[in-house]
Amino acid sequence: MKKIIFLFIGIIFITGCGTPSRKPEGPILKPSVMLTDADFRETWFATIATVKKFPLKAVDKNSGLIETDWINYHSDLYTDTFGGDTVPEEGRFRLRIHVVEKFDAPKTRISITKYDQLSGFLPNTYMDVASNGVTEATLQYRIKRQIEMNRRLQSKGMRPLPIRVPELEGLPSTTD
Repeated sequence: MKKIIFLFIGIIFITGCGTPSRKPEGPILKPSVMLTDADFRETWFATIATVKKFPLKAVDKNSGLIETDWINYHSDLYTDTFGGDTVPEEGRFRLRIHVVEKFDAPKTRISITKYDQLSGFLPNTYMDVASNGVTEATLQYRIKRQIEMNRRLQSKGMRPLPIRVPELEGLPSTTD
């Protein structure tokens, strides 16, 4: 009888504080694609203006590739419970953006891939999770908005504000 009670208590202790595994739903790396009616140059500079505050790892205008470094954040979508308090989990993400001119110019295709990871059980370990698409949709909206604002300025006879292009400031190119 004592063995059964100890076994039962042991099972409760082992499973009572465990968090369920978080397996991503759907494909992890599904790029978000958008078409614009702007030419490559206009779309490229609008994209640079949109992501210029991110820590950029590589910018290559010839291949149309922009990559960011890992960006740390706290996620309210995933939480751990410790002692009754809900603690947001730490995560990180990086972006890979491709800007490609379509054959039926002046259209340009922008694909944004978000690599999203949450902290693992051990320190400095991460596990891949599927993106919820909010970051990609926000970036797409901002790129479209930047193109619209530049066109309005040009229609009023003004020049768009100059954008400091990171590839001219010593960032590594992906073709090196």
